[in-house]
Amino acid sequence: MSGAARTSTAPTVELPLDSLKGWLLKWTNYLKGYQRRWFVLSNGLLSYYRNQDEMAHTCRGTINLCTAHFDKEDSCGIMLTNGARTYHLKASSEVERQHWITTLELAKAKAVHLMSSHSVWFLDFSRPFRCCRGSAPGAAVRRGSPGACTCAWGQTFSQAL
Repeated sequence: MSGAARTSTAPTVELPLDSLKGWLLKWTNYLKGYQRRWFVLSNGLLSYYRNQDEMAHTCRGTINLCTAHFDKEDSCGIMLTNGARTYHLKASSEVERQHWITTLELAKAKAVHLMSSHSVWFLDFSRPFRCCRGSAPGAAVRRGSPGACTCAWGQTFSQAL
């Protein structure tokens, strides 16, 4: 069978409009310059990894889009600012950069809307609590029934131990 006659039987997975995965170049430092990183945009968070295999165990960083601001830097560049941190990213083309910016804007708008439409709190970790996934710093929770909250993973916990 020739290579031209082959067709892929692997199922394609379509991501929501506010989600995206792909390679971007990320400025690391003056010594190493731009490094290729695997970026995953999901649920208002932009996470990056050294490669796709790392996704199972080592996230290199996560940017909350609710408080982020992004601009075009040059023909392929994106400057993303979140608080005091600034990230310089480069796509492989202007078209790809525009796709990332459009998706980032949509994801940010959705995350901001969800944040403002739900009563979301950030826990004070100076007090002990019990949760389905332990005490993850900065975990977002929604107030549920009196004395209980719902953590970001959808299960309830009790603040008093």
